[in-house]
Amino acid sequence: MRPIDADALTKDLTYDFTGHPLHGNMKTSMGNIRAMILAQPTIEAVPVVRCRECKHLNVINDPKLYAHCPKTNTVFLPFDLDTREHFCSLGERKIETALAKSDAKDESLEDEHEASK
Repeated sequence: MRPIDADALTKDLTYDFTGHPLHGNMKTSMGNIRAMILAQPTIEAVPVVRCRECKHLNVINDPKLYAHCPKTNTVFLPFDLDTREHFCSLGERKIETALAKSDAKDESLEDEHEASK
């Protein structure tokens, strides 16, 4: 998979090479669209670790406090910050969260986990 710049693709599909807007009746072949997609620049994407997958997260079963991160001193209150979507630059993935059902994309961790069973 190659992450591309969707804004650049939208611009290419909306304007011609001179910068004039394309009209609604302009016909484009699938081959032209594929060529435009392939010509898009690759973006510099950095993999992130969501809080729910981080080894630093301390989950607390308390009705007033859901979880705490000692690295960032972030407190997750019920219905406030969501550990499924939140992340930071200090996150480190727990090995046990790298299962096939996880959205973790590092297959080497999943292979290690399967081998350790």
